[in-house]
Amino acid sequence: MTQLARNDTLTKISNEITGQEASVNIEAFLQFLQAEDRAERTIAGYARDLTKFLAWFEQTTGRQPQPAIVTPLDIREYRRHL
Repeated sequence: MTQLARNDTLTKISNEITGQEASVNIEAFLQFLQAEDRAERTIAGYARDLTKFLAWFEQTTGRQPQPAIVTPLDIREYRRHL
C-alpha cells in the first residue's frame, strides 16, 4: 500500500472517532502505529476498538471520554461488557 493510500485510510479512521480530546490522542496513536509501519488492518482494528470503547464510555457514564478521567475500573467494566 502506498503512503498516500495509508494517509487516506488514517484520515478516514480518525474522522470516525468522537470526543475532541480523545480524538486528538487516538489520532496521535494511530499516526504512531503508521510511523511504526503497522499494517492497515491493524491500525483500522485499533481505531474500531477505540471508537467502540469511546461510545460505550459516553453512553455508560454520560461524559465525554478523556484520558484523564478513564480509570482502570472503566476498562475492566468495558471488558466485562464485551
